[in-house]
Amino acid sequence: MSKSPPSRVQERGDLRVVTVHGDLDLRTCPEFGTAVTTALSVRPPASLVIDLTACGFIDSSGIARILYAAELARGTGVRFAVVADPHAQPYRVLKLTRCLPDRLQWFPNLPSAEAALCRRPRRRFPWPASPVAGALR
Repeated sequence: MSKSPPSRVQERGDLRVVTVHGDLDLRTCPEFGTAVTTALSVRPPASLVIDLTACGFIDSSGIARILYAAELARGTGVRFAVVADPHAQPYRVLKLTRCLPDRLQWFPNLPSAEAALCRRPRRRFPWPASPVAGALR
């Protein structure tokens, strides 16, 4: 096992990111859990992203913590996603255990997650509605 990695929390507008460095295993899960709890308890964000691009290894306890974090986020109305390199071990394990795409939303990098989660929903018709749009309804 490696030394306990820092789980860093950072703000990106309406997006809060928990970045995991090193391994996410039985020994390091408590620190990760604290970081997630902190990220959700202080003025909950619109979206929470777990960034695993700097994570080299994840075991079953790490998977359980990520799934629990997803439940916590969704329970408070926060969108949740995971960022992981598709060629790295954490992605392969999450895919093998069917967490991806069945239970977790996944993005290959942070910019794509930010673009998808932070975009505002588009209105169906331009406002104010044109007379033509009203006639077509």
